[in-house]
Amino acid sequence: MPIDKSWMRSGRSTHEYFTGVANFIDYTYKQLKYDDMKIYCPCIKCSNRDRRVRDEVHQHLLFKGIRHDYTRWYLHGEDEDNDSAESEIWSQLMTCMV
Repeated sequence: MPIDKSWMRSGRSTHEYFTGVANFIDYTYKQLKYDDMKIYCPCIKCSNRDRRVRDEVHQHLLFKGIRHDYTRWYLHGEDEDNDSAESEIWSQLMTCMV
């Protein structure tokens, strides 16, 4: 089961978007392979150029929105070769949020 990214096109004031942002942040930090607190911010302004801490990325995504063309989260742990492992993590996150 692929990762649900439908929230990325939801209005930023919707529950679906808020939940999607929280799940994206959790997913990303579970994918980190090193002890680094900063990730690339995929908001419209930063456009994956700037690295920021968790709370900053969360705030940017809520207030500025996520890039709609960032459909494969290659800078945030998504890899075509391990889709099943990522789907498992994403499913667990979605189950916890319901």
